[in-house]
Order: sequence, then C-alpha cells, then structure tokens
Amino acid sequence: YNLIKARGLLAKSEIGLGNIYKQVDGAILDGPTKVFVGTPFEVTVKLQEGYTDSVPKVQIMYGSRPVTVTGTKKSGTNDTYVFKITIDSEDVTSITPTSVNKNTYTVSVPGSATGLSIGNSGNHSVTHGNSFTFTVTKQTGYTQKTPVVKVNGTQIAGVESGNTYTYTISGITGNKIVTIDGQSVN
Repeated sequence: YNLIKARGLLAKSEIGLGNIYKQVDGAILDGPTKVFVGTPFEVTVKLQEGYTDSVPKVQIMYGSRPVTVTGTKKSGTNDTYVFKITIDSEDVTSITPTSVNKNTYTVSVPGSATGLSIGNSGNHSVTHGNSFTFTVTKQTGYTQKTPVVKVNGTQIAGVESGNTYTYTISGITGNKIVTIDGQSVN
C-alpha cells in the first residue's frame, strides 16, 4: 500500500454523472457519464436558437457548496461553450448552466401615418419566440382603403373590425420595423 501511495497510484473514486447534469431552458449540457474524482474532463453547453450566454458559466454543487466554472467558446461555433472541470469530491450533486438568457428584440411601430391612428406605437422589447400586436384605425375624412402595413418590407394582413385593423407579428426571432402607408384626403 505505501509503495502504491508513494507512486501516486492509488485508485481514484469513479462517480456517475448521468443524474448530476441539470438541463435548463435554452441550453443542452453534455459530458461524460462517469469520471474519476480529481481527473479533469470537459463538458459542453450548446445554446438553443434564441438564447445567449454573455458569460458562459456552469455551477457545480457539492452538497450546499457551489463552485462556478467559466467556459470558453468552442472553436468554429457561435453557440457552443467548453468547460474544463475537475470534480474534487464524491459529494457532487449537480452541474448546471447558470447564465443562459432568451434573446430580446425591438419591434418599432411608427407613431403616425396620414389618416390613420396607430395603437401600440413606439419601440417595444419582445422576447425571442413571442408575439407582438398593434392596431391601425382609419380616421374619417380620408380614403377608406385597407391600410398597407409591412414588417421588414413584407406586407402583412390584419384582422378587420369596423374601421380598425389588428396586426400580430408572431414567432419573433429578430428586430422588426413596421411601416404603414398613410391614407389620402377624401
């Protein structure tokens, strides 16, 4: 035993990590299913579409003692981070990505258009995948043609109810600029 200990050949404890990895919305954590205590290994976190990680981190919990590890971007990718980890004891309870956030985008709706009243105008922050709704109401004294509304240059249809049209931009995955053509005076 002393000769083995002196040469550093003592068997290290192997621990299973299958139930230790904790997934969070927007990130897929992957790594080995078994490791030896004290032996370095790598895990990766791949961000799902619409999520960012400004400072990529994972938290390792040893009972109630947290240890945070900062990762680096995997070469050749925009959405995958690598974390070099060494488990220092057998009481590890979880490894969890900690700084994953949904992207937010700006929807810009003009404040006015000739002969039209625009509801919900201005710049609005919208979370990735969500929808945004605004209204356009035709004013009296102007032509009563259907308003021409475009989002990033593509015309969209509204739902008509009297003189008001309701427009919904669904599944937002980037900034949106709304343009609205005005009406002519009767």
